[in-house]
Formats: sequence, structure tokens, C-alpha cells
Amino acid sequence: MPENLNEEVKKFIGQRIRSLLEMDLIVYFHNNPVASESAKQVASRLGKDVKEVTRTLREFEARGVVRNMATAGASIYVYAAGDNLCPIINRFVRLVSSREGRSLVYSELASKGRL
Repeated sequence: MPENLNEEVKKFIGQRIRSLLEMDLIVYFHNNPVASESAKQVASRLGKDVKEVTRTLREFEARGVVRNMATAGASIYVYAAGDNLCPIINRFVRLVSSREGRSLVYSELASKGRL
């Protein structure tokens, strides 16, 4: 049974998820917490446009979701959601791991004009 779209998850979506790409990136880094990859690598794994992924990873860096471990001019991103975000991200990822849950999140994003 999927997680519910309770008020805490709705608040998380409202404050932290601005697009389907952001949802995909949260799920990717949550499911691969030791990943250290460039935007190009992440885009390739997700089948997304590298420019959009780069822009979104930079936004995530500013919001503390990932860290940029720049080395020799290359940006390498690692998951950095702190202890304060981990419990809600766990609930969010459980929710979107089911068709029913993804549908609830899509509806919530659509109601905010983010699809």
C-alpha cells in the first residue's frame, strides 16, 4: 500500500518539488545515495536533457539537496539531503514508487501549475 499524500508530503511538494524532473532527481539520488556523477551522467541515466538536468542540479545545490564536488573544472554532484529532509524524502519516494502515488503527486503538481 502506498504512502498517503498527507499534509506533510503536500507541504514538501509545495516547497521542494517544482517539476517532474525535480521529482525524478530526488528519487534518483535517494535511491542512489552514494552516487557521485556529472549532470551529463545523471541525464543519461534518467533519459533527460542534460541542460535541464544541469540547471536543476544547480538549483538543488542552492537548496541543499545535492553538493557540487567540483574537481578539475568538472561538476560532480552527490546527494546531500540532511537529517532534517531524509524522513520526508523517504515518505515522498515511497509515495511515488507506486502508480497510485505518482498519480497523486502529478495531480498535486498540476494543481500548482508545475506540469
